[in-house]
Amino acid sequence: MAVEQPRVSRENSLDFLRLAAASVVVLAHAQADFRTSFLWNASQLVDGVGMFFIMSGMLVYRSGESTWSRTGRWRDFFWNRYLRVAPGIYAFAVIAPLVLVAAGAVTLSSLFKFPLVVWLGSAFFLLPNYDPPTWQHVGTGVINGQLYTIPAEVSFYLIVPVLVLVARRFGFLQMLASFILVSIAISIGVTLGGHTAEAIAHHTFVERAGFFAAGIFWAKYRERVPARWWLFVAACAIYVPVKLFALDTDVLGPLSPFVIAIPLSYMVVFFGYHGPRALGHLTERVGDLSYSTYIWHVLVINLLLFFGFSGEWWLVPLTLAVTWCIAWLSWRLVEKPALRLKRISSRNVTRVSR
Repeated sequence: MAVEQPRVSRENSLDFLRLAAASVVVLAHAQADFRTSFLWNASQLVDGVGMFFIMSGMLVYRSGESTWSRTGRWRDFFWNRYLRVAPGIYAFAVIAPLVLVAAGAVTLSSLFKFPLVVWLGSAFFLLPNYDPPTWQHVGTGVINGQLYTIPAEVSFYLIVPVLVLVARRFGFLQMLASFILVSIAISIGVTLGGHTAEAIAHHTFVERAGFFAAGIFWAKYRERVPARWWLFVAACAIYVPVKLFALDTDVLGPLSPFVIAIPLSYMVVFFGYHGPRALGHLTERVGDLSYSTYIWHVLVINLLLFFGFSGEWWLVPLTLAVTWCIAWLSWRLVEKPALRLKRISSRNVTRVSR
């Protein structure tokens, strides 16, 4: 009996797609905050957050299944998820205020007040959505507005064990149908519950359950669905008008993520596994910069606004370039070292052959 060596490469371009999705979010936010246009605002057509959640639904559900099958417990699954999310958030929560001090945007003494305790505490519990009044005069006044997706992502992590066990007990399709129906029912209830209910749902998986559901589907059926370039082109052709319709009207309501996710998920999964392998090799060399690109870009935007920059198209690619540099440092110094603490990894699954 011989044991194959762990695979170094996953032979896909999903890390590149995550970086592309994060970069699209940077472009969209920079255009809005600098009040300018770049590449004809094409970034509005790409649902970067939806792409993230589709890939997360697929990979995290698959990780949950794999971890449970291999260990029979959930400790390692949650530890891995914690290592993927928490170190980057903790680094941002500590370093971002110091950057503002170094830039002269806030005083050092302002960091020794209770709002900063709440800022650090919310980040520690992975609820990094508190906006201290300390830097309300800096740019838009909010440097963490994009981080509402962190508790949304974490809430999905918390229910994955339930989904995996329900699928094992009652069947995968029954589990997925139940997940979709319950999510839609909650979303409808939230719309009737007023502003507070909507604010809470905004920070959970419920609001974008359609993307997570699509990812879960592909975790099980990716190899059974035909992978053809003509289907990819057809999915793109369907996605564009659907996305435009969703941008222009709210008639779809809670169903919007589910409708958008159908063509978008095929596009993401097909390109991720059948696109140019050179793209995957690129992110293997430079690292997985997607997460830190997403975390840090709003701080970069606000500092540029604080220094009086606005209205120029070149600020958009400049923001992206600066953010990529910060993301590279974050990956090398924070995220990559943290991921080495994993006790079990779905990226390096050994297979047994006889």
